[in-house]
Amino acid sequence: MNADGSAVLLTSSVEIGQGTLTSLAQIVAEELGLPIERVSVTFPDTDVTPFDQSTSSSRTIFNMGNAAVRAAHLSSCLVLATNVEGKRVTTIEGLAQGDRLDPVQEAFLKHQAFQCGYCTPGMIMATKALLDSNPHPTEEEIRDYLSGNLCRCGTYGEILAAIKDLSGQQAAATRK
Repeated sequence: MNADGSAVLLTSSVEIGQGTLTSLAQIVAEELGLPIERVSVTFPDTDVTPFDQSTSSSRTIFNMGNAAVRAAHLSSCLVLATNVEGKRVTTIEGLAQGDRLDPVQEAFLKHQAFQCGYCTPGMIMATKALLDSNPHPTEEEIRDYLSGNLCRCGTYGEILAAIKDLSGQQAAATRK
């Protein structure tokens, strides 16, 4: 969110006539409660990205503040430190309590919901945010919530199993 109440979305989605940028602007406008004309969508490039921010999408953080959308699930590489000054920020490294992993991390290990590790931090943080806001999501809600995280190795089935296990759906399915 900008100080004037407008929002800028940086995306690396490619627009080839299918309306991707308009769709993204509509989603941001709806989530933030803004008129669509107050949302601009642009590409993260050194021309438009302050301080040469990264455009990778495998990093996710929680940012506790008013611009928090969907349980404050943000791409950490697109957030300047000055934008979160005075706010609590949790990264993947902050989930464990000493030597004790967070239940989400444990479930990912149990279900082998990782391979190369590229998406793992983002998937775990997104899962944590999802379950914090909705402890018993449907499979459709899970898929929708994680749709912005890409897994190059295709471990989506294992990730889904880990989340279902955490939300109690795995045990219910096993009892049937």
